[in-house]
Amino acid sequence: MPASAGAASSASTELSTTSRLADRRSVVLGDRFYAMSTSDGLYPASGWHIVGEMGGFWTPPLKLLDGLWFGVDGTWLGDADGPARAERHTVGYGYTR
Repeated sequence: MPASAGAASSASTELSTTSRLADRRSVVLGDRFYAMSTSDGLYPASGWHIVGEMGGFWTPPLKLLDGLWFGVDGTWLGDADGPARAERHTVGYGYTR
């Protein structure tokens, strides 16, 4: 492998985006668990098998949760029109934030 190829891959260990987060999917994988959401931190209906059944928290073959929703004083946090949506999504080798 050329020296320049190794240097380029180690120099760019993170990718961040701030555009179209609701259209981008985020998957966090572990050895026995995974979570699938959108990059803005919400858990909308997604997938083609059964509408709304693909996103959420899984430990195959069981789906544990469809997502997380919190309400404060009558307002849902993380709602598409409400506060607390992520404005940036960053991924790197072995993590996402």
